[in-house]
Amino acid sequence: MKSFTIASIIALASVASAQLDNIPSCALNCFIGPLTSDGCSALTDFKCHCQKGGQLLSQVQPCVEKACNPSDQAAAISAVESTCKAAGFTGGAPQATQAAGILGAAALAMLVL
Repeated sequence: MKSFTIASIIALASVASAQLDNIPSCALNCFIGPLTSDGCSALTDFKCHCQKGGQLLSQVQPCVEKACNPSDQAAAISAVESTCKAAGFTGGAPQATQAAGILGAAALAMLVL
């Protein structure tokens, strides 16, 4: 049972890592709290996190704006859009300001794993 758990964690970490390559490090710490309380069943459930982007926005946007320069904010938005698209989120492309809020879906998963 332990080996299955370890293998599962390694697999999840690999998936999360592959989807987080372009996220600036300045944005990662902004999402720890909001993502643990957004109601999604798993940290790697990016489709769920992306669907709740508007709810996360009000909590994380000020942090991202303060922690990251405009170039890194744009990179974070691009990474979020790619992550949501890869997860099968079909609710339409997030607006630029909402995308920063969605970023936590991937960021927290990487920090925890």
